[in-house]
Amino acid sequence: MNYSGSDLAILLVMGLLFGLIGYLLSENFRKVKGRTPWGMPSALWGFIWFLSLLLGLVLYLIARVTTKVDGVARPGPSPYRAGWPPGPTQPSAPTTPPPAQPYSTGAPAAAPTLSPPMWHPDPSGRFDYRWWDGRAWTTRVARNGTQLDDGNPDQRLGPVGPPDQP
Repeated sequence: MNYSGSDLAILLVMGLLFGLIGYLLSENFRKVKGRTPWGMPSALWGFIWFLSLLLGLVLYLIARVTTKVDGVARPGPSPYRAGWPPGPTQPSAPTTPPPAQPYSTGAPAAAPTLSPPMWHPDPSGRFDYRWWDGRAWTTRVARNGTQLDDGNPDQRLGPVGPPDQP
């Protein structure tokens, strides 16, 4: 086959575009699941997609379905350190949350505790984590690595006191 210069330029641009798509899909999978499909580097996925869109797409879909992800071994900070809780989508953000309103328990304020402000497993079990401000549970919660505001904290179950130190 004889390709003209413009045909080769179009093929190269399309190959680069497909390669970029393969790379971005692999990186998105890594951010969500904690690893790339089959554990292959995202750049290799981009190269496979650059060589052939159809081959790259078929291999990527097979790898995505067959990749086993251990939910316990996700990269990220420990949930007991200050900052964002671990999760599939971990935004880059400051290590302290925005100010939040503490729960009103109706009881007198508890004496200050030795537990510093940090994320802990949600005592209600409705979310993955809840922010302890050092004095009380706040309405700041997290699910799947995304911070939320608990709009109905009165349905909270579990201990009212400070969390246990790990």
